[in-house]
Order: sequence, then C-alpha cells, then structure tokens
Amino acid sequence: MKIIKYILYCIIPFFIAIDQFIKFLVVKYLQPVGTYPILQNILHFTYLENRGAAFGSFEGNKFILIFVSGIILLVSFFLMFTKKIQNIFYKICFGFVIAGGIGNLIDRIFRGYVVDYIDFRIINFAVFNFADILISLSSISLIIYIVFFEKHA
Repeated sequence: MKIIKYILYCIIPFFIAIDQFIKFLVVKYLQPVGTYPILQNILHFTYLENRGAAFGSFEGNKFILIFVSGIILLVSFFLMFTKKIQNIFYKICFGFVIAGGIGNLIDRIFRGYVVDYIDFRIINFAVFNFADILISLSSISLIIYIVFFEKHA
C-alpha cells in the first residue's frame, strides 16, 4: 500500500509537469495562429483562454474559482494521504484529480485564465486541455467503480 503512495508522489508532479509543458507549447506556438486542424472539421488544436470553470461557467470570478479549487485540492490531499481512503483505485483517481486540479490552478493563479486547446468539432464540444482529461476521466471512473463494483452493505 505504501508503494502506491510513493508512486502517486511521483505521478502527480509528473502529470502537472506534462500539463504545464503542453500549455507552454500551446501558448508559444498555437496562440499566434489560433487554430490548427489535425483532422479538418473533426479535431483541431485551438487556443482558448478559459476565464471561467467548466464550459465557461463562473466567468470573471477568478478569486472564487481559485479559492474553491484550493479547498477541493486540500480536501483531496487530506483524504488521499491520510488513512481516510484505503482503496487503491480511489487513491489513483484522487491523484489524477489532484494533478489536473493543480495544473489548472497554476494557470488561474499565474495567467488569470486556463489555457484550453483540444477542440473536438465533430461533436461541437467545449475546448479543453490535458488537466481537464485527468479530472474528467478519473471522476467518471470513480463514479462507475462506486456504482458498479463497490461492495454495498
């Protein structure tokens, strides 16, 4: 069990670094051109400054978003790195949420917005980033695990 904790100590900063490196490249190379089609009208890399939360909600409330994100991250850290959560799958999911949350929080604090760039045009979905993928997939995985695989009394 301790090995998982040490692996997460390494994975969390690794994913944060990947997220920030990709965003650095996006700002440097994609921002000047705006959008770059990978598969025309299906998948583009599109530079977007998201000044809100998911789907642009709470736009213009930077300090509230920073505060709420910080509280969620602190609670997640507490739950993950104490004996409150024993399930390894839970710990991994919380680790991915923490990595994604910190990646986006860094943007909010230092840029004033979150850099988004993955643009699925075929389904007209919101533009998102690597950190969003970490948060969303781990949250969905956690919900599926709890609903279908967790032993209920």
